[in-house]
Amino acid sequence: MIFPQFKKDIIQKYLFEVISNRKIIFLSAVAILPILFNKYFESILNEYIGKPIFQNLESSYFSDIIFLVISILLFFYYRYKYKNDHYFSSFDSSLVIVIGFWYFIYRCSGGWHYSRFWFMPILSYLDIFLIVPLAHIFFCIKRCTLQKQAENQEDTKKGFQTDKPIEELSDEKLGRGNYAQKIAEQINDSFPKESFAIGITGKWGSGKTSFLHLIKKKLNGNTIIVDFNAWHSHETKNLITDFFDLLKAELNDGSVSQHINLYVKQLTAVDDNIYFKTIDFLQKTIFGTQSTQEIFDRINASIKRLNKQIVIFIDDLDRLDNKEIIEIIKLIRISANFKNTVFVVAFDKGYVINAIAEINPHEKERFLEKIFQAEFPLPTFEKNRFRSIMIEKLKSKLNNNYHIEIDKYFSDISHLEIFERCIHTLRDVTIFTNPFCINFEQVAEDVLFADFFNVELIKLKYHTIYTVLFEENKYFLSIYKSNVLSNNNSKLNFLYLDETKFKEYLKSNASKLKITTDNIEEINSLVSKIFFQPKKTPLTFYFENDELINTENIQSIRRPSNFYIYSSMRLTEGVLSERDFKNVRKSENINDFKIAIKNWIDKNLIDELILKFEITNLYDSLEDFELIIKGMLELGQHLFLLEKFDRFHLYQVLRNKLQNNFKNIVEFYQNDELTAKHEYNKIILRIFEDDEYNSIFKAEFLHVVMKAEGQSYNFPIDEQNILDLLFYFFNDFCNANFVFNKELWDLYKLCIFVNEHGRDFCDERVNELVKSFALEHDIIGFFEKNIVKYNGKYRFGGFINELFQTTDQLKSFINKVTDPILKTTLLTFYEKSEKNKFILIDFDFSGIIIPVSLVL
Repeated sequence: MIFPQFKKDIIQKYLFEVISNRKIIFLSAVAILPILFNKYFESILNEYIGKPIFQNLESSYFSDIIFLVISILLFFYYRYKYKNDHYFSSFDSSLVIVIGFWYFIYRCSGGWHYSRFWFMPILSYLDIFLIVPLAHIFFCIKRCTLQKQAENQEDTKKGFQTDKPIEELSDEKLGRGNYAQKIAEQINDSFPKESFAIGITGKWGSGKTSFLHLIKKKLNGNTIIVDFNAWHSHETKNLITDFFDLLKAELNDGSVSQHINLYVKQLTAVDDNIYFKTIDFLQKTIFGTQSTQEIFDRINASIKRLNKQIVIFIDDLDRLDNKEIIEIIKLIRISANFKNTVFVVAFDKGYVINAIAEINPHEKERFLEKIFQAEFPLPTFEKNRFRSIMIEKLKSKLNNNYHIEIDKYFSDISHLEIFERCIHTLRDVTIFTNPFCINFEQVAEDVLFADFFNVELIKLKYHTIYTVLFEENKYFLSIYKSNVLSNNNSKLNFLYLDETKFKEYLKSNASKLKITTDNIEEINSLVSKIFFQPKKTPLTFYFENDELINTENIQSIRRPSNFYIYSSMRLTEGVLSERDFKNVRKSENINDFKIAIKNWIDKNLIDELILKFEITNLYDSLEDFELIIKGMLELGQHLFLLEKFDRFHLYQVLRNKLQNNFKNIVEFYQNDELTAKHEYNKIILRIFEDDEYNSIFKAEFLHVVMKAEGQSYNFPIDEQNILDLLFYFFNDFCNANFVFNKELWDLYKLCIFVNEHGRDFCDERVNELVKSFALEHDIIGFFEKNIVKYNGKYRFGGFINELFQTTDQLKSFINKVTDPILKTTLLTFYEKSEKNKFILIDFDFSGIIIPVSLVL
């Protein structure tokens, strides 16, 4: 059987590379010469190394210890190298192994006699240095093993999917192999008189590099393949030099190399400075010169003598800047327009045309036709190939439990429409798969696979829309009440997209979102397939043991309580995860919520918890809304007791929620706003009337609300209802106490507001309650708070102005005091104060058991 010509060419090329490598020649000499001149080398080594150093060593216990220490040090040196994955160069290892091999041969021949170990005469002192070549052999084996593993290793379940182009024909899955073969056959038969340029066009990530590899595999053996990646050149001016350096190396012809050197020098001369230009002028004057065309012709002649076809592959043209692209085009059509040369260039046509427009805006498409005599757009293929590749990648990364969900997704026509609109290239598949698998694993137990997959697809194609979806949804997501029942038999709400509002939002924010008018319809279509409009027919969902049979409805993104978990992957330790918050919320049990809130506070997750409450503005049911409000009150009560925490931020969040979430509650009442408002107020009043929350805390919040509303009052609880609640809190507190303490006065202070005239006022019912409490239980405590002392003088103070509108009312109140001594003392103090216009006066309270409460 005749050996194929292309095999012979490969062998010849390999032999040439071996012969031209100085290191290989040196190693070959070290390995072969001792065989040819065995006795000569043995005598030299023995005379100059063996006898002077090792034969004159005295065998002794002390020498043994020294060489053992040396061997131990060598062992730990190589062990350190191994542990830290350090490697020696191939040349160094090869040299050491060859030398070790010859030492072993000479050592076993018995012709050498060296000093031996005192305790083990079978070994000589020189033998310990065999550790060095043995270690290098071990390292070489390890390196080869790792390289082999790296070459054979496919993307595994644990690692990232890579976007590397295919190298082997067996990896081709898109049906482009035959097409590549047809192009390669045409190239094999082409020996043009000047260069022939072929364009392989396609979008970024469409597989152009892989297609180039397929063509290479189909070329015959009489071809010199040059792979030039212009993106690797650091500067535009280096493109010519880098290209011809690579061409010279691949041709491996001495005469051609010399001509190419001169040619490159001529081409790049324009960039030389004045110094190099002067030298070049003197050289040309003395030795003569050749024109660029003459050198070009010599290169052409040399290439013709090679009788080989040169195929130059240029990839990543569409990653270059405009100047670099123009330089490559000039290279193809002018500088490297050699015989028997075929250029195969891969690029995004639109990108390159835009670059050409800078130098030739007129008929830029036609200009490109003059550069490339043949253009092959990458063939399109059936979209189900993308699906099969995506399915394969997902199943290789995700747990087997989700394989059914993957198959189910790709068998649903509505889901496939989203997939096909967002995934257009193999690169899209890889770019999507890597983050999706990581993100999905974080929330897999709490989301619906199809919903999460679709949301992540939208994030891939329209990231700004993904952000808007979770931050600005109040403008376009609405709620409808379904026939699905919650655990307490109330009907659940689901989200749907109000397409009219959504389109209006997209149009008014198009520039900010970086979308075009043409994108709006597609974006609306994509999002509406996730948050689809409610059907007019009744929904048919069933329950069994208080749990939904159809778990899709529990985990769907259309459930308001699930919505934010689809954007939150923050599940690390020390962070309150959306999953934990949602699970407690889903229980619909306030006692579970209280326990969870206490645990989160103990873990110092207060700020995180407030944030969760703040962003929660979608509710599954009225009970869900009530649970959230009660949870906020529970948190506020804890913060009130933990005085070191700033609870006023929570008050602001709670106020905004009660004030602004009314529009979300209206939809629970079929958009009957009047009924909804009435019921909404009843719910909030009922929550605040609940005795399980601290009265002072609730009063403090309502006080903040009243102060914040001012003239434009639009809080869902009207002012009179708030005053009624405060009176209720104060009355309840008085019934539970018998003396004036700090908490009671703090609560009274929270009942004081500023009227339209800028004066402090308090609900008269509360004032009368304070007065009657004082007369019945603690008159001393009352005046202890409301008589102040400064520099030994006294006056009425405290809350006297709020409790008594006139001084006569104060006198009338003193007259009601039942203790005669106390009453007389207070009346005397009142009369003296009145004469001095109620400023500080001297007064003797001695003998009276009224401790003065305030010292200024």
